[in-house]
Amino acid sequence: MSTSNARVNIDFVTQYVGRGNVQNANHDVSMLGASVKKLGTIFAAAFTGAELLNFSKQAVAAFAADDKSAKILSNTLSNLGLAFTDVPVENFISKLSELNGIAKTDLRSSFQSLVRQTLDSTKAQNLLNLSMDVSKGTGKDLATVSTAISKAYGGNYTALSKLGAGLTKADLASKDFNLIQTKLANTFKGSAATAADTFSGKIDRLKTSFEDFKITIGSGIVDAFSFATSNGGS
Repeated sequence: MSTSNARVNIDFVTQYVGRGNVQNANHDVSMLGASVKKLGTIFAAAFTGAELLNFSKQAVAAFAADDKSAKILSNTLSNLGLAFTDVPVENFISKLSELNGIAKTDLRSSFQSLVRQTLDSTKAQNLLNLSMDVSKGTGKDLATVSTAISKAYGGNYTALSKLGAGLTKADLASKDFNLIQTKLANTFKGSAATAADTFSGKIDRLKTSFEDFKITIGSGIVDAFSFATSNGGS
């Protein structure tokens, strides 16, 4: 990796492991959102023109991916007759991302698989929370868990049986989703919150906050170019 890329990407993990201070990481999570403007000033002062260009490209790419993810979910909700839940769902996902250090693109993808099956945004939110707990409790990635739970909701329990989530053959054979959901909830209750409060979880939250910062910068750059193009063409 070039020196430019290393400086632009900013390795939060190295920074906080080097400090060896969980309190510093915890404090910075709460302060980062309020420091976005200050960070922008620091970046402008610290980076060379080439580094700013590289960071700008990363920011635009981050914004493009986030924008695409949000619009695909919005379209899915509209197609399911749930367009009225678009804003509340996006707020829910943003809050989950902030509290748990999980990218909004990943949360939206998992939510989509659940809402397509349940046809109910509230139910899908509950199952996404459950998926996060099971994911942290089993060590399986969120996409794998949410897909398994989505399939189980539709009556296919094969993927769920492979999660190592403590479900017995009798549980699975019952094909009683409510029973299985209750058992998973009781087994893994609080796992996501516990993981988010660990040192590793705080680092994940810092990374997510910085990614959100890049998305905000990327959005501003795209808006600026759109404005300039529009004015130039008038």
